[in-house]
Amino acid sequence: MKTRGWLYFFFLSLLETVEAANFDQCLDPADNGCNEPSGNSCSDLNDDDGTDYSCVCSDVNGWAGDTTQFCTDIDECSLDDGTNDICGDMSQITCTNTLGSYTCTCSTAGHVVISGSNGVFTTSTVGSLVCGDVDECATNNHECCADNCSCNNEAPGYTCSCNTGYVADGLYNCVDENECDTPNKCGSDANSICTNTDGSYLCECNDPGFTFNTGGQTCDNIDECTDNTHNCCTHTGCSACVDDDPGFTCGCDAGYTGDGTSCADVDECDDGSHDCGDTAGAMSCVNNVGTFDCVCDSGYTFENNAGVKSCVQIDECDDGSHECCAVGCICSDLPGSYECTCDSGYE
Repeated sequence: MKTRGWLYFFFLSLLETVEAANFDQCLDPADNGCNEPSGNSCSDLNDDDGTDYSCVCSDVNGWAGDTTQFCTDIDECSLDDGTNDICGDMSQITCTNTLGSYTCTCSTAGHVVISGSNGVFTTSTVGSLVCGDVDECATNNHECCADNCSCNNEAPGYTCSCNTGYVADGLYNCVDENECDTPNKCGSDANSICTNTDGSYLCECNDPGFTFNTGGQTCDNIDECTDNTHNCCTHTGCSACVDDDPGFTCGCDAGYTGDGTSCADVDECDDGSHDCGDTAGAMSCVNNVGTFDCVCDSGYTFENNAGVKSCVQIDECDDGSHECCAVGCICSDLPGSYECTCDSGYE
C-alpha cells in the first residue's frame, strides 16, 4: 500500500511539471512575435520545446512573415518608382509607414486630398492621389468672426479682414471703428460736426441753415428762398423771402402786420397810425386793404404841404363853382358849402 501511494504522487508531480512546461504564448501578445493587435493571429501548438505557437500573418494589412514565429511590418512607403509611391506624387504627398498600414498626407500645409486613389499593395504599388488647397471660407472651416468681417481664402490657409468701418479687436473679432476720433474727419469748418454710426460716420452742420458739402467738406448756407424750403406766406401783404446766412427772413408789406408767415391788413384809421392830420373837422381817414386814404368833406379841397395834410374850404362864390342865379341872386360862402339868396327887390 505504501508503494502504490508513492507512485501516485510521483506521476502526479510529473504531470504538473509537463503542464507547467507547456506555456501558452498566444495568451499575451507580448509573449509572441505575431503582432496580433494589427490583424495577425497566433496559434498555440501545445509543444514542449518552448516554441509552442505559430503566426498567421495578414498580407492584406501590410504584414509579411514565415507563418512560424514572427509577422514583420511591410514598409509600403518604400514601394515607389522614384516619382510616385503607394500614395501618389511624392512631391505633393507624404507617405508615413505605420504598423500594418500607412498614411497619406499632403506635404503643403492647408492642402487636402482632392482626387485619386491609393495604390493597392497586391496589384499596384503606385497611387494617384492629388492634393489641392482647401477653401476654408467656402467650407466654413475658419475662425473669422461671424459679424462685420470677411474670410479670404489663401493657398494655403486663409486670412480674416474687417469690413469697412470696423477694426480688429484681437485676432478674430471686429468692432466698430470710431472714425470721428480722426482729427478733421469732416473737414476743418468750425460749423461741421462728426457723428459716429455703426460701421460708418455722418458729417453734419451745427446750424440747420447750413448743409454739409461732402466734396469740399464745408458747411454751405442753404438758400431757403431759392429752393422754396421757407415758410413765408405768399398772399397779398406778404413781402418776399429774404435769404440770410444762415436762415431766412419773412416779413409783411407796409400796411400789413404779422410775422411773415401770415400777414393781415392794418387799419391805420382805427389805430391812429395814419397821417391825415386832424380828422375831427373836414378831414376823414378811410381804411383800404394795405393802405388808407385822407378824404376831405364836400366843399373842401385836399392840400399836402410838405407832408402836412389839410382840408381847405372851397369858396364856391368866389371861384364861380356855385349854382346861384346870375341876376338878382346873392352867393354867400358857408363852411363846406354856399348859400344862394335873392337880392332886394327879387324873390
